Amino acid sequence: MKILDQEIVSEFYEKLRHQHVLVLAAWDVDSVCACKILQYLFKSDNIAYTLIPVSDIRDLQKALIDHSGQSSKVVLINCGGGVNIHELIESDERNQFFIIDSYRPLEIDNIYSPEQVNVVIDESEHLKFPEYDEIYASDMDSDDEGEGPSNEEFYYEGEEEEEEDEGPDTKRRRLAESFQKRRKKVVWKKNRQQVLLEYNGLSYHGTAASILMYQLALKMSRDSNEVLWWSIIGLTEQYLYEKISSDSYTEKVHTLRPDVLRLNRNDQDTASSINRLRLTLENELPAVLYRHWSLYDSLSHSQYISCWFKTWSMRGHKKFLEFLADMGLPLSQSKQPYSAMDASIQENVKDWITSSALKFGMDNITYSSFVSHIGYKHHFSAADMVYCVSAFLENNVEPSFLSAIDVLSKGNVKKIFEGIELAKQQQKAIIQQARSFTEKHRVGCAGSFMYFYVEENTPNCSWFVSPITLKRLAYYLRETWNTTNRKAKDLP
Repeated sequence: MKILDQEIVSEFYEKLRHQHVLVLAAWDVDSVCACKILQYLFKSDNIAYTLIPVSDIRDLQKALIDHSGQSSKVVLINCGGGVNIHELIESDERNQFFIIDSYRPLEIDNIYSPEQVNVVIDESEHLKFPEYDEIYASDMDSDDEGEGPSNEEFYYEGEEEEEEDEGPDTKRRRLAESFQKRRKKVVWKKNRQQVLLEYNGLSYHGTAASILMYQLALKMSRDSNEVLWWSIIGLTEQYLYEKISSDSYTEKVHTLRPDVLRLNRNDQDTASSINRLRLTLENELPAVLYRHWSLYDSLSHSQYISCWFKTWSMRGHKKFLEFLADMGLPLSQSKQPYSAMDASIQENVKDWITSSALKFGMDNITYSSFVSHIGYKHHFSAADMVYCVSAFLENNVEPSFLSAIDVLSKGNVKKIFEGIELAKQQQKAIIQQARSFTEKHRVGCAGSFMYFYVEENTPNCSWFVSPITLKRLAYYLRETWNTTNRKAKDLP
């Protein structure tokens, strides 16, 4: 059953009240942010819950089997949308499943499930689903695959033996009707196969789960800067990790902008803002963690900049240094921590980078984003928080979903800086691995696919057992391939 965002309070949240809720969440940043918002709402309404992170379909099935008997209400965040829930678990009829999943396409059996499975959908996506009659047969035997005589034929053949006094005209009429039914079934099955092929043809991502949870809080008048900030982080993760297009991201940013202005209108003028969270809309650079790193390290470890200049080569590195020189930025200043740079440089560095980028052929180097200000000292962009939370999720020493949730609290500034240091290690491992593969030509091409192997004895290989880090490595290698292979520009 579909639950549109207009019905999210009555058809979703109200049904969780006075219940023990089982929350299953995928192992990604958007899920962490959605869980944080849900925790905030549950705490306000004294709703008991159990939170279990799941990393794959086996984890999901095991969690459902082990815990669904304890809770009649199950919320699945960024998991379960692409699989038939009824095939994963034989649950009690009293159980209800609520799926909040950004993965597309959604499993059609979940959409047309009568009451037990409910899928929360953002109405602005304008999703199109196959018609019910195109997928499910009402007067046909759906188990018959067209091999051998149909059930109708068996019925009529038996009837012929029993009714010996039946005339030849009646027999021909019955056989003709049986043939027409079978032909109709064959046509329907062929059409069904084509409809499902078109529907499941492309995989992509829709509205972030954290955005839907923010919409829930907004409709309940529970919105705040913290809740808005968590949804912004979830949206930014979709953009940075290429789950959504730039146009889709920009559209969502414009949607959230009025809320940012509304909730932060007078904060700067009040004395109490010293310890409060404030949000501002700013143009962000594609430079990883540059506010908490040196500008030189940040730019050279960023996918866009390093692939543009091909910094893994001698010639490319020289061109990158020319780029810094064109900005008028002394090398000694660029290698200092950003916070230690001259104040005049910090104020103008975005304009300098944008201006020099145009000279070197880089268009639209900045993108609209949001920055949080905790008091007057600490500033973290949404991108900073995405890398920070990702690092906690995929820490090669002690990955922890609960630590990732905890780092979103504004009072945990120390924890945020720990995550930022982990994120730097993670980014260095990705860049070093990618450059090694590029220099040694370790990326293979097999027809429509490119592939690479990360062997067990590879330095920093412990990072690449995690899906987010491995995917980021793949994205980086894809970009290096596109910049070094002349045939790449002709490929889709």
